[in-house]
Amino acid sequence: MRFIPLTLFSLLFSLSLRSEELQETFVVTIHDKFVKVVAPDKFHSRLSVILENKSLVKIYGKIEYGSAGPIFTAIYPQESRSIDIKPSEGDKIIFTPISPPFQEIELIFGRKSYEIPPQK
Repeated sequence: MRFIPLTLFSLLFSLSLRSEELQETFVVTIHDKFVKVVAPDKFHSRLSVILENKSLVKIYGKIEYGSAGPIFTAIYPQESRSIDIKPSEGDKIIFTPISPPFQEIELIFGRKSYEIPPQK
């Protein structure tokens, strides 16, 4: 009888440890007139870039980092897309909306939350 609670505790404890080793995430929210970025605190070699489209049009864009080729994607209005990347330390990670066109957005570690263009 004692075996079941002990097994359940061990399972839950191992799952909580596993969640700490998972990758960090950049969240890029695209609005009609600006883009908001939420960044992780520090560099991680395994990252997810979540692109959220809060505009009314389909967004075509690309993510570039290091020597890896560009990753192209399309995000429908009011939907999101997650892209896993494996950058090296020192790589610049850049998201570029292609259509509709917008400026390049560098994803910077440690900046917490920032907007492009900056809010006045």
